[in-house]
Amino acid sequence: MSQNLLLGNLICSSNSLTSLDVSQNLVLWSLDCRDNNLGTLDVSQNTELESLACSSTNISSLEVSHLFDLQDLNCANNPISNLDLSQNQNLTYLRIGSTILTDIDVSQNTLLYSLYAQNASLTTLDLSQNLDLRNVFIAENELTSIDLTSNSNLYNLDVSYNNLAILDLRQNFNLGRLNCRTNNLTALNLRNGHNVTLKEVDARSNNDLE
Repeated sequence: MSQNLLLGNLICSSNSLTSLDVSQNLVLWSLDCRDNNLGTLDVSQNTELESLACSSTNISSLEVSHLFDLQDLNCANNPISNLDLSQNQNLTYLRIGSTILTDIDVSQNTLLYSLYAQNASLTTLDLSQNLDLRNVFIAENELTSIDLTSNSNLYNLDVSYNNLAILDLRQNFNLGRLNCRTNNLTALNLRNGHNVTLKEVDARSNNDLE
């Protein structure tokens, strides 16, 4: 798109694109190319990007370490196995569901507000540095444990269809909705002393939970 050098917002989602060249669009701050068949996506020149939506594009790798202003990233439903977010310290919304990521390091993303990682392959997840987290949707992964004691602002939590044995939510004073169905729970602790905000709890299909 060399003839549109001042382009700031590009929406080309839900087409039949097999390639996309934005290397000349140096002031691009928002790119939505979801639901195409790109295979690869090069945003190495787009250092101004604040929002990137490239879900369902069949990309297997994504380099975003140079996108220091990135706030919203949606790369879900792609065969991505590795994602480096250590330089994206302004990231607030992250969508990585339906990938093949076994782990994701979000320790440097301290402004993270919402995490959507349903139906990935996560076996571990450390959220101890993400104090502003409000929404965590990590259903259908392979987690055996999760420590949420640092996430006191958490409101929406979906950990259903994992392999959790214990879920301790005593420090989650603002919890409003919890879905922990279909795990291996033997203990669920909701005694946080402030459950007036709790609107919904689904703990079905935990056969050892008494």
